[in-house]
Amino acid sequence: MAEKGMRGIEASLADKPAATVTPVGQQPAGGFWNRLIRIERSIRDGILMMGMLGLTLVVLVGVLTRWARASLPWTEEVARYIFIWFMFLGAAAGFGDDSHTRLQFLEHYLGASAKRLVRVVLGASVLVFLGLQVYTGWLLVDQQWMAGERGYAVRFPLALVGLSLPASGAVAILEIADYLRRTSRTARALAGETSPILDKG
Repeated sequence: MAEKGMRGIEASLADKPAATVTPVGQQPAGGFWNRLIRIERSIRDGILMMGMLGLTLVVLVGVLTRWARASLPWTEEVARYIFIWFMFLGAAAGFGDDSHTRLQFLEHYLGASAKRLVRVVLGASVLVFLGLQVYTGWLLVDQQWMAGERGYAVRFPLALVGLSLPASGAVAILEIADYLRRTSRTARALAGETSPILDKG
């Protein structure tokens, strides 16, 4: 009797389709949010690629002209402006795959539910900070634009450099929101099992 019952359970489990989990970075096609994230990442990655190429060329020109004892004063300034944009946008991109370094000593002593609660609190705190970054960064851009601040060597509007603060903050907010969305979807698909994303590390 028990053997027949076990065969019935095995047959019902075999007929039940397995839950599918969307891996990180693989979004289903369609939907306003997915299109928004794809557009944001295309623009962001394009700026980062052009920034890397531009930074490499400017630094190379600066090194060669110094070696030839005919240094150009604008190379250092332009490299600094590109690096500011590259640094802030690169940091914002790291929120999309949870690649930022954090202390996890206490998390190892918590259960799965407590870990999820801690991650939600941390995520909300980061979102508040990023909101302040966007707001105060935009105030800085407005102040620089109104004052007509420009660079010393290339006379480049410094407001366009300061724009890296609110722009990277907005990108980071989108990336965190998308990460939390994918994480919650994975947790629901696992139906109460431990989430490999939430319990990462």
